[in-house]
Amino acid sequence: MTLSLILLSSIYFALPCWLFNMGAALLIPIGRTFPLVRKLNVPVDFGVMLGQSRLVGPSRTFLGLAVAILVGIIWAYVSNDSYALIKTLLAFVGVVLASFIKRRLNLKQGAPFLIADQIDYLLVVAIVFYLSALENASVLVAALIITAIAHPIVCYVAYKLRLKESPF
Repeated sequence: MTLSLILLSSIYFALPCWLFNMGAALLIPIGRTFPLVRKLNVPVDFGVMLGQSRLVGPSRTFLGLAVAILVGIIWAYVSNDSYALIKTLLAFVGVVLASFIKRRLNLKQGAPFLIADQIDYLLVVAIVFYLSALENASVLVAALIITAIAHPIVCYVAYKLRLKESPF
């Protein structure tokens, strides 16, 4: 596989996960405004505590899960990617898992968690697709590297545009 094919394949592989991640971040303000959407803006941990901290962060909501499902379905339809919904659901699992780990490390919501903040949503997807032999390892590694580089840049721009409360 040539480098250009690896790069293009990695972008195609990761794109539904990127769209889910951006969509979830952009819908937070909408989730606070519209009554119908607000009903989904409930934390997936329902506020359950584990020790002195919540199970996961309060921003991991059923609205995020709905975004994962919606993006997965739309991307599957638009791109003919039969694994799109699986990818976006696994991306949601990655975000929730990273939040769970951050809480166990006593990191506050929005506190930076190097590397995990950049690739958490794609890492679980890559691991599952690698272990299932559904994707070439070089494509998965390239997708993770591209994400680790691009994600902080996109987050910073969204923060400067006041679309996010934190640059992380």
